Amino acid sequence: MKKALAFDLGRVLFDFDYSLALEKIKDKLGVSPNYVIDALFFDDFALDFEKGIISGYDFYLKFKENFKAKISYSEFIDNWCRIFSPNKEVIELVRRLRLLYPVYLISNINELHFNYLYQQWKEIFLLFDKLFLSFKIKAVKPEKRIYEELFKEGFLPEEIIYIDDRQDLIEEGRRLGLKCIQFKNLNDLIKDLKKERMYILNDEEYQQLIKIKEKIKTAKNPLIIGIGSTIRSDDAVGTILASQLRNRLKIEVIETELNEEYLNKVEEHDFILILDSCFLDDTLRFKIFLPSQVKDNLSFIHNFPSKAITSHLQKEKKIDILILGLPKEEKEAEEILKQFFLRNFSLR
Repeated sequence: MKKALAFDLGRVLFDFDYSLALEKIKDKLGVSPNYVIDALFFDDFALDFEKGIISGYDFYLKFKENFKAKISYSEFIDNWCRIFSPNKEVIELVRRLRLLYPVYLISNINELHFNYLYQQWKEIFLLFDKLFLSFKIKAVKPEKRIYEELFKEGFLPEEIIYIDDRQDLIEEGRRLGLKCIQFKNLNDLIKDLKKERMYILNDEEYQQLIKIKEKIKTAKNPLIIGIGSTIRSDDAVGTILASQLRNRLKIEVIETELNEEYLNKVEEHDFILILDSCFLDDTLRFKIFLPSQVKDNLSFIHNFPSKAITSHLQKEKKIDILILGLPKEEKEAEEILKQFFLRNFSLR
Protein backbone atom coordinates (compact mmCIF):
# COMPACT_ATOMS: atom_id res chain seq x y z
CA MET A 1 0.00 0.00 0.00
CA LYS A 2 1.18 3.53 -0.78
CA LYS A 3 1.65 5.72 2.26
CA ALA A 4 1.82 9.45 2.92
CA LEU A 5 1.82 11.64 6.01
CA ALA A 6 -0.16 14.80 6.75
CA PHE A 7 0.96 16.94 9.70
CA ASP A 8 -0.92 19.62 11.57
CA LEU A 9 1.07 22.77 12.38
CA GLY A 10 -0.05 24.14 15.77
CA ARG A 11 1.14 22.17 18.81
CA VAL A 12 2.73 19.60 16.50
CA LEU A 13 5.36 21.35 14.36
CA PHE A 14 5.18 24.63 16.25
CA ASP A 15 4.12 25.39 19.78
CA PHE A 16 2.29 28.68 20.29
CA ASP A 17 1.10 30.79 23.18
CA TYR A 18 -1.22 33.77 22.67
CA SER A 19 -0.52 34.96 26.20
CA LEU A 20 3.00 35.96 25.07
CA ALA A 21 1.47 38.56 22.76
CA LEU A 22 -1.35 39.63 25.03
CA GLU A 23 0.94 40.17 27.99
CA LYS A 24 2.94 42.71 25.96
CA ILE A 25 -0.13 44.72 24.97
CA LYS A 26 -2.36 44.19 28.02
CA ASP A 27 -2.12 47.87 28.96
CA LYS A 28 -3.54 48.75 25.53
CA LEU A 29 -6.53 46.41 25.81
CA GLY A 30 -9.89 47.36 27.19
CA VAL A 31 -10.48 43.78 28.34
CA SER A 32 -8.38 41.18 30.15
CA PRO A 33 -5.98 38.90 28.19
CA ASN A 34 -7.99 35.90 29.38
CA TYR A 35 -11.12 37.37 27.80
CA VAL A 36 -9.30 37.56 24.45
CA ILE A 37 -8.00 33.99 24.77
CA ASP A 38 -11.50 32.69 25.55
CA ALA A 39 -12.82 34.48 22.47
CA LEU A 40 -10.12 32.92 20.29
CA PHE A 41 -10.50 29.36 21.54
CA PHE A 42 -14.17 29.08 22.50
CA ASP A 43 -15.99 31.66 20.40
CA ASP A 44 -14.14 31.14 17.08
CA PHE A 45 -13.26 34.84 17.04
CA ALA A 46 -10.58 34.33 14.36
CA LEU A 47 -12.52 31.77 12.27
CA ASP A 48 -13.33 34.10 9.36
CA PHE A 49 -9.67 35.17 9.33
CA GLU A 50 -8.43 31.54 9.24
CA LYS A 51 -10.87 30.89 6.39
CA GLY A 52 -9.40 33.78 4.42
CA ILE A 53 -12.76 35.55 4.32
CA ILE A 54 -11.36 38.78 5.75
CA SER A 55 -7.94 40.39 5.32
CA GLY A 56 -5.31 40.92 7.96
CA TYR A 57 -6.21 44.59 8.22
CA ASP A 58 -9.92 43.83 8.57
CA PHE A 59 -9.12 41.37 11.34
CA TYR A 60 -7.05 44.06 13.07
CA LEU A 61 -10.03 46.43 12.94
CA LYS A 62 -12.27 43.68 14.32
CA PHE A 63 -9.73 43.02 17.10
CA LYS A 64 -9.57 46.72 17.99
CA GLU A 65 -13.32 47.09 18.14
CA ASN A 66 -14.12 43.94 20.09
CA PHE A 67 -11.35 44.25 22.65
CA LYS A 68 -11.21 48.07 22.80
CA ALA A 69 -7.55 47.97 21.82
CA LYS A 70 -5.52 51.14 21.34
CA ILE A 71 -2.79 49.78 19.07
CA SER A 72 -1.42 50.50 15.59
CA TYR A 73 -1.62 47.95 12.79
CA SER A 74 2.17 47.45 12.69
CA GLU A 75 2.31 46.96 16.45
CA PHE A 76 -0.60 44.53 16.26
CA ILE A 77 1.11 42.42 13.57
CA ASP A 78 4.39 42.37 15.46
CA ASN A 79 2.77 41.10 18.66
CA TRP A 80 0.11 38.89 17.04
CA CYS A 81 2.77 36.85 15.22
CA ARG A 82 5.52 36.49 17.83
CA ILE A 83 3.89 33.59 19.64
CA PHE A 84 5.52 30.57 17.95
CA SER A 85 8.46 28.29 18.68
CA PRO A 86 9.46 25.35 16.45
CA ASN A 87 9.21 21.81 17.82
CA LYS A 88 12.69 20.85 16.65
CA GLU A 89 12.45 17.14 17.42
CA VAL A 90 9.26 16.69 15.40
CA ILE A 91 10.68 18.75 12.55
CA GLU A 92 13.76 16.52 12.50
CA LEU A 93 11.48 13.49 12.33
CA VAL A 94 9.69 15.04 9.33
CA ARG A 95 13.08 15.60 7.70
CA ARG A 96 13.82 11.87 7.98
CA LEU A 97 10.38 10.67 7.00
CA ARG A 98 10.39 12.76 3.81
CA LEU A 99 13.29 10.67 2.47
CA LEU A 100 10.91 7.73 2.30
CA TYR A 101 7.38 9.15 2.12
CA PRO A 102 5.42 12.13 0.76
CA VAL A 103 4.77 14.57 3.60
CA TYR A 104 2.08 17.26 3.64
CA LEU A 105 1.12 20.09 5.95
CA ILE A 106 -2.58 20.66 6.61
CA SER A 107 -3.35 23.54 8.95
CA ASN A 108 -5.97 25.96 10.18
CA ILE A 109 -3.94 29.14 9.98
CA ASN A 110 -4.42 32.79 9.11
CA GLU A 111 -2.42 34.72 6.54
CA LEU A 112 -0.49 36.89 9.00
CA HIS A 113 0.71 33.92 11.03
CA PHE A 114 1.69 31.91 7.98
CA ASN A 115 3.59 34.77 6.34
CA TYR A 116 5.50 35.39 9.56
CA LEU A 117 6.34 31.71 10.04
CA TYR A 118 7.39 31.28 6.41
CA GLN A 119 9.66 34.30 6.63
CA GLN A 120 11.27 33.08 9.85
CA TRP A 121 11.48 29.35 9.12
CA LYS A 122 11.15 28.90 5.37
CA GLU A 123 13.37 25.81 5.43
CA ILE A 124 10.80 23.97 7.55
CA PHE A 125 7.99 24.54 5.07
CA LEU A 126 10.20 23.45 2.19
CA LEU A 127 10.34 19.99 3.77
CA PHE A 128 6.73 19.38 2.71
CA ASP A 129 5.55 18.22 -0.69
CA LYS A 130 2.58 20.55 -0.47
CA LEU A 131 0.91 22.91 2.01
CA PHE A 132 -2.86 22.82 2.61
CA LEU A 133 -3.62 26.09 4.38
CA SER A 134 -7.10 27.05 5.53
CA PHE A 135 -6.87 30.73 4.55
CA LYS A 136 -5.97 29.75 0.97
CA ILE A 137 -8.48 26.93 0.62
CA LYS A 138 -11.25 29.00 2.30
CA ALA A 139 -12.10 26.10 4.59
CA VAL A 140 -10.95 24.97 8.02
CA LYS A 141 -10.65 21.57 9.62
CA PRO A 142 -12.90 19.70 10.32
CA GLU A 143 -14.71 20.86 7.17
CA LYS A 144 -14.59 18.14 4.53
CA ARG A 145 -13.40 20.50 1.79
CA ILE A 146 -9.90 20.98 3.19
CA TYR A 147 -9.38 17.22 3.41
CA GLU A 148 -10.70 16.77 -0.13
CA GLU A 149 -7.88 19.00 -1.36
CA LEU A 150 -5.44 16.61 0.29
CA PHE A 151 -7.08 13.60 -1.36
CA LYS A 152 -6.40 15.17 -4.78
CA GLU A 153 -2.72 14.26 -4.34
CA GLY A 154 -3.49 10.73 -5.48
CA PHE A 155 -3.84 8.91 -2.17
CA LEU A 156 -6.84 7.13 -0.79
CA PRO A 157 -7.84 8.28 2.71
CA GLU A 158 -6.64 5.00 4.25
CA GLU A 159 -3.20 5.56 2.68
CA ILE A 160 -2.69 8.83 4.57
CA ILE A 161 -1.50 9.00 8.17
CA TYR A 162 -2.88 12.21 9.66
CA ILE A 163 -1.18 13.66 12.76
CA ASP A 164 -2.93 16.30 14.87
CA ASP A 165 -3.02 17.27 18.54
CA ARG A 166 -6.78 17.93 18.67
CA GLN A 167 -9.04 15.01 19.52
CA ASP A 168 -12.04 16.47 17.66
CA LEU A 169 -10.03 16.75 14.45
CA ILE A 170 -8.65 13.25 14.88
CA GLU A 171 -12.20 11.92 15.21
CA GLU A 172 -13.28 13.72 12.04
CA GLY A 173 -10.23 12.43 10.20
CA ARG A 174 -11.12 8.88 11.17
CA ARG A 175 -14.70 9.44 10.01
CA LEU A 176 -13.30 10.37 6.60
CA GLY A 177 -11.21 7.19 6.50
CA LEU A 178 -7.79 8.61 7.37
CA LYS A 179 -5.32 6.71 9.54
CA CYS A 180 -5.02 9.08 12.50
CA ILE A 181 -2.49 9.64 15.27
CA GLN A 182 -3.17 12.11 18.05
CA PHE A 183 0.08 13.89 18.82
CA LYS A 184 1.15 13.96 22.47
CA ASN A 185 4.93 13.79 22.37
CA LEU A 186 7.73 12.66 20.07
CA ASN A 187 8.29 9.23 21.61
CA ASP A 188 4.63 8.28 21.40
CA LEU A 189 4.46 9.55 17.84
CA ILE A 190 7.38 7.36 16.79
CA LYS A 191 5.80 4.33 18.47
CA ASP A 192 2.47 5.01 16.75
CA LEU A 193 4.15 5.43 13.35
CA LYS A 194 5.93 2.11 13.78
CA LYS A 195 2.59 0.49 14.59
CA GLU A 196 1.44 1.73 11.18
CA ARG A 197 4.51 0.01 9.67
CA MET A 198 6.26 3.28 8.85
CA TYR A 199 10.04 3.08 8.73
CA ILE A 200 11.95 5.49 10.99
CA LEU A 201 15.57 6.05 9.99
CA ASN A 202 18.21 6.28 12.71
CA ASP A 203 21.02 8.86 12.55
CA GLU A 204 23.46 6.72 10.61
CA GLU A 205 20.88 5.45 8.14
CA TYR A 206 19.63 8.97 7.47
CA GLN A 207 23.13 10.32 6.83
CA GLN A 208 23.96 7.44 4.51
CA LEU A 209 20.83 7.88 2.43
CA ILE A 210 21.45 11.63 2.21
CA LYS A 211 24.94 10.87 0.93
CA ILE A 212 23.58 8.52 -1.74
CA LYS A 213 20.92 11.04 -2.74
CA GLU A 214 23.47 13.84 -3.17
CA LYS A 215 25.85 11.59 -5.12
CA ILE A 216 23.11 10.59 -7.55
CA LYS A 217 21.71 14.12 -7.91
CA THR A 218 25.10 15.65 -8.71
CA ALA A 219 26.23 12.89 -11.08
CA LYS A 220 25.75 13.40 -14.81
CA ASN A 221 25.20 9.72 -15.56
CA PRO A 222 24.64 7.60 -12.42
CA LEU A 223 24.16 3.84 -12.43
CA ILE A 224 22.88 1.30 -9.92
CA ILE A 225 24.23 -2.25 -10.14
CA GLY A 226 22.72 -5.16 -8.24
CA ILE A 227 25.23 -7.97 -7.75
CA GLY A 228 24.39 -11.51 -6.78
CA SER A 229 23.34 -14.91 -7.96
CA THR A 230 19.65 -15.49 -8.54
CA ILE A 231 20.29 -19.22 -8.22
CA ARG A 232 21.65 -18.89 -4.71
CA SER A 233 18.98 -17.10 -2.69
CA ASP A 234 21.34 -16.38 0.21
CA ASP A 235 23.29 -13.77 -1.77
CA ALA A 236 20.73 -12.47 -4.24
CA VAL A 237 19.52 -9.42 -2.30
CA GLY A 238 21.47 -7.02 -4.57
CA THR A 239 19.92 -8.39 -7.74
CA ILE A 240 16.47 -8.73 -6.15
CA LEU A 241 16.41 -5.06 -5.16
CA ALA A 242 17.80 -4.00 -8.54
CA SER A 243 15.11 -6.01 -10.35
CA GLN A 244 12.41 -4.24 -8.30
CA LEU A 245 13.85 -0.85 -9.30
CA ARG A 246 14.70 -1.48 -12.94
CA ASN A 247 12.61 0.58 -15.39
CA ARG A 248 11.01 2.46 -12.50
CA LEU A 249 13.72 5.06 -11.88
CA LYS A 250 15.25 7.99 -13.73
CA ILE A 251 18.54 6.17 -13.13
CA GLU A 252 19.75 3.19 -15.14
CA VAL A 253 19.63 -0.02 -13.09
CA ILE A 254 21.23 -3.31 -14.09
CA GLU A 255 21.64 -6.73 -12.49
CA THR A 256 24.63 -8.96 -12.91
CA GLU A 257 25.87 -12.42 -12.05
CA LEU A 258 29.45 -12.94 -10.91
CA ASN A 259 31.40 -12.22 -14.10
CA GLU A 260 33.43 -9.40 -15.62
CA GLU A 261 31.23 -8.77 -18.64
CA TYR A 262 29.41 -5.95 -16.90
CA LEU A 263 32.63 -3.89 -16.67
CA ASN A 264 32.40 -2.97 -20.34
CA LYS A 265 28.83 -1.70 -19.87
CA VAL A 266 29.48 0.84 -17.15
CA GLU A 267 32.50 2.88 -18.21
CA GLU A 268 30.42 5.81 -19.47
CA HIS A 269 28.95 6.39 -16.00
CA ASP A 270 30.48 8.88 -13.56
CA PHE A 271 28.90 7.47 -10.40
CA ILE A 272 28.08 3.85 -9.63
CA LEU A 273 26.17 2.54 -6.64
CA ILE A 274 26.62 -1.19 -6.13
CA LEU A 275 24.06 -3.22 -4.18
CA ASP A 276 25.56 -6.34 -2.65
CA SER A 277 25.04 -8.83 0.15
CA CYS A 278 27.16 -8.61 3.26
CA PHE A 279 27.23 -9.62 6.90
CA LEU A 280 26.34 -6.70 9.14
CA ASP A 281 25.97 -6.14 12.85
CA ASP A 282 22.42 -6.81 14.05
CA THR A 283 21.93 -3.10 14.79
CA LEU A 284 22.43 -2.14 11.11
CA ARG A 285 19.88 -2.51 8.33
CA PHE A 286 22.33 -1.37 5.63
CA LYS A 287 25.72 0.32 5.37
CA ILE A 288 27.76 2.26 2.80
CA PHE A 289 31.31 1.17 2.01
CA LEU A 290 34.03 2.64 -0.18
CA PRO A 291 35.67 0.14 -2.53
CA SER A 292 38.87 0.37 -0.49
CA GLN A 293 36.96 -0.71 2.60
CA VAL A 294 35.72 -3.95 1.05
CA LYS A 295 38.86 -5.03 -0.77
CA ASP A 296 39.70 -7.63 1.86
CA ASN A 297 36.55 -7.36 3.90
CA LEU A 298 35.26 -10.77 4.88
CA SER A 299 31.87 -9.24 5.68
CA PHE A 300 31.00 -9.28 1.98
CA ILE A 301 29.74 -12.47 0.45
CA HIS A 302 31.40 -11.58 -2.86
CA ASN A 303 35.01 -10.40 -3.03
CA PHE A 304 35.00 -10.11 -6.84
CA PRO A 305 33.38 -6.67 -7.11
CA SER A 306 35.87 -4.96 -4.82
CA LYS A 307 38.94 -6.16 -6.76
CA ALA A 308 37.53 -5.51 -10.22
CA ILE A 309 36.09 -2.11 -9.32
CA THR A 310 39.11 -0.85 -7.44
CA SER A 311 41.57 -1.78 -10.16
CA HIS A 312 39.61 -0.99 -13.30
CA LEU A 313 36.68 1.37 -12.75
CA GLN A 314 37.89 3.54 -9.92
CA LYS A 315 41.61 3.90 -10.58
CA GLU A 316 41.74 3.77 -14.36
CA LYS A 317 38.39 5.28 -15.30
CA LYS A 318 38.11 7.71 -12.35
CA ILE A 319 34.54 6.63 -11.64
CA ASP A 320 33.07 7.57 -8.27
CA ILE A 321 31.83 4.42 -6.56
CA LEU A 322 29.95 3.48 -3.41
CA ILE A 323 28.97 0.00 -2.31
CA LEU A 324 25.75 -0.41 -0.36
CA GLY A 325 25.89 -3.53 1.77
CA LEU A 326 22.62 -5.25 2.67
CA PRO A 327 22.09 -8.17 5.06
CA LYS A 328 21.38 -11.25 3.00
CA GLU A 329 17.99 -12.00 4.58
CA GLU A 330 16.86 -8.58 5.80
CA LYS A 331 13.54 -7.82 4.10
CA GLU A 332 13.08 -4.59 6.05
CA ALA A 333 16.30 -3.14 4.64
CA GLU A 334 15.21 -4.13 1.16
CA GLU A 335 11.84 -2.40 1.62
CA ILE A 336 13.39 0.76 3.09
CA LEU A 337 15.82 1.11 0.20
CA LYS A 338 13.16 0.39 -2.41
CA GLN A 339 10.97 3.06 -0.80
CA PHE A 340 13.91 5.50 -0.77
CA PHE A 341 14.78 5.08 -4.44
CA LEU A 342 11.17 5.21 -5.63
CA ARG A 343 10.45 8.25 -3.47
CA ASN A 344 13.44 10.25 -4.71
CA PHE A 345 14.17 9.02 -8.23
CA SER A 346 10.93 7.58 -9.59
CA LEU A 347 10.09 8.06 -13.26
CA ARG A 348 6.66 9.38 -12.24
